[in-house]
Amino acid sequence: MEELKFNQNDVNGYLCSRIAVLENEKAILLAEKNALIRRVNEIEGNDCAN
Repeated sequence: MEELKFNQNDVNGYLCSRIAVLENEKAILLAEKNALIRRVNEIEGNDCAN
């Protein structure tokens, strides 16, 4: 089987790209979480938001 060789710059670029995607997904999930918390608070009549 042939050994795969990766250029360090390619690996770094790929990892930086993946980190950017994951950070974006994290921000989206956090926004969704906060929206759900606000909705639950509205339903329960609770003014204390986390």
